[in-house]
Order: sequence, then C-alpha cells, then structure tokens
Amino acid sequence: MPYRRFQPAPDEAAALYEGGRLLNLDPQALKRALSALKNYMALLRYWGRTVNLMSRRDLYHGLVAHLLDSLALAPLLPEGITVMDLGSGAGLPAVPLAIYRPDLTVIAVESRRKKGVFLREVRRQLRLKNLKVYIQRWETLQQVPADVLVTRATGALADILALAPQLLPRGGRILAYATEPDHRIPPVRSHKIRNPVNRRVFFILEYHYRPTSTPG
Repeated sequence: MPYRRFQPAPDEAAALYEGGRLLNLDPQALKRALSALKNYMALLRYWGRTVNLMSRRDLYHGLVAHLLDSLALAPLLPEGITVMDLGSGAGLPAVPLAIYRPDLTVIAVESRRKKGVFLREVRRQLRLKNLKVYIQRWETLQQVPADVLVTRATGALADILALAPQLLPRGGRILAYATEPDHRIPPVRSHKIRNPVNRRVFFILEYHYRPTSTPG
C-alpha cells in the first residue's frame, strides 16, 4: 500500500513504546497496538500531503507526542464503554484509543468532510471495527449515546456541557484536554499529565453529568 513508505523511523516507534510505558500503559497491550499505531502515523503523513490534517511540523516532528497525549486518556476509561470524541480532526484521541483499547467503542465526530473521509479510510485500512465516524457538527447529533465525551476544544466546554443531557446517561463523564486547570468551570477532578517525549504538561479535566431530576 502506498502509505507504508511513510512509516515512522525505528527511533520514533521506540519513543512511542517507551513513552507509553512511562504513561503507565500496559506493555503487552502496547506491543499489540504498535503496528497499527505505526500504520496510522503513516496514513497521517500520506494523506497530509494533500489534506490539511495538521501542521507539517507536527506531522514529521511532533506525531509521537500527539499519539502519547491521546493514549494518556486510556487509563481513565473503564472497560467496555462507549467514548465519543467531539471534533476529532485527524483522529486524536479517537484513533489511538480505538487501536490500544479494542474493548472500547469509539465514536469520532468531525464536521469537516475531508477529515471525516480520512477517518473513514483509517477505519477501513486498519480494520478498526470498534471505531465509528460521523461527519457532522457535534451540536446536531441526535440519539447517539456515549458513556464518556472527550474534547480538545476547551473553548467550547460550556456548549459541550450543555449537550450532556442529549448524549450522556445519568452519571456519564466529560473529559476535556486543557493547558491549565479551569477555574471558570471547576471540574470534579483535574488529572495532571506530563508527556514523556516533549515534556509538555497538560491537564485532563473531568466533569460528571448528574441531572437534578429524572425526566418524567
């Protein structure tokens, strides 16, 4: 397949594996996931020639760090749940989660058609049966329930929290990536994470959907 010539260099693959171990990911699960993660990186670089998936610098110098940011979410997710990635873009964190955690059902929601088509091709090429792709705005979703909503768009956090009754069961969670703790909308928990590759510190802010009353 033509994308395979864009496979990561051996040192990138080694950094991905070692970085995952430093994030307390399961070494055996990492080994099983490594081939598919490398193919995903190759697809990103192949498609990135013609589709604006991310900056060229990120594609060729920051991709391992991006994947580790995504995989850092895995220990926060219980087994067998459905996770919805709102505004998935190039598939981060949806695709690495679907690869590393085959027990999860992962839903990637992306409004931009070219990126959505890319995500569907990733699903096909990597045979990720546990990955679903919706090409639409997340605000328009109807009756697509999930146990956890994930977002990197913290600027839209208030809108996403308002969407919770539509998409989350009682007790569902929202996990939002952030560069610093949010004091405007205080989370239930704030998970501080340091990326082992670029040493960047970020936070995963945890919110719970607990309606005050059950609809009658």
